[in-house]
Amino acid sequence: MKQALRYIRVSSQKQQEDGYSLDAQERLSEQYAQRQNLKIVKSWKVSESAWQEERTAFNQVIEYAKRHSEIEHIIFDVTDRMTRNDFDKLKIYSLIKEFGKTIHFSRSNKIIDRNSGSEDIFMLDIEVAVAKKMSNDISRK
Repeated sequence: MKQALRYIRVSSQKQQEDGYSLDAQERLSEQYAQRQNLKIVKSWKVSESAWQEERTAFNQVIEYAKRHSEIEHIIFDVTDRMTRNDFDKLKIYSLIKEFGKTIHFSRSNKIIDRNSGSEDIFMLDIEVAVAKKMSNDISRK
């Protein structure tokens, strides 16, 4: 069984109550991991904004993944639960290209790795850009 990290996130307590809760993301990721033959060996379950440049838990995931070559997979719920900024997107791309990690999105069943086509990477760029715009819109309101 392949080893995986899991990062599930909400932005606020209000989102935890009204949105797609941490528990719901956790259940979905567990089901996804079983289907993909992945064993979740470490998990982060946090309430932190994806817009901040210095995200404590997210950065812990990145550093842990870099230090543990035996763990080749990281599970997120969807793109905007992973990041809404370009700084963190570049960290993810580094994990993929330099460290050979595979990124999984449990809700959309999408997988991104170093063999992904340019269209898959392009779509991920667009999804991050849309999430970034939504975050900017929310901030302005």
